[in-house]
Amino acid sequence: MGFNDLLKMMIEKEGSDLFLTTGAPPSMKAFGKLSPLVEKSCLKAWLRRSPTR
Repeated sequence: MGFNDLLKMMIEKEGSDLFLTTGAPPSMKAFGKLSPLVEKSCLKAWLRRSPTR
């Protein structure tokens, strides 16, 4: 899952803001509520596939 995938998920869920924080799942704000885009169980796999510095 890449950045574009996160943006697509936000569009589908009518999100307004994307939050990327170290050690936390990607989250979005939709209808005034903060929600994770990736379940915690998937976070480790998502982080492993994310590019590193």
